Amino acid sequence: MHQQQLGNQPFVFSMASVKRRALNDHLLDTFISKLGLSPTVIKAHPNYQNLRS
Repeated sequence: MHQQQLGNQPFVFSMASVKRRALNDHLLDTFISKLGLSPTVIKAHPNYQNLRS
């Protein structure tokens, strides 16, 4: 079992959150491509991380 470096708490994550983020990444990449936008500019925008979650 993976342990965090600080303390003896087990590493916990949500598979649903991982799947949702992967789907959001895919959808954003599709929209960026279909709309002919610059991925570098879009992904550098401060709100991009909010769109991924």
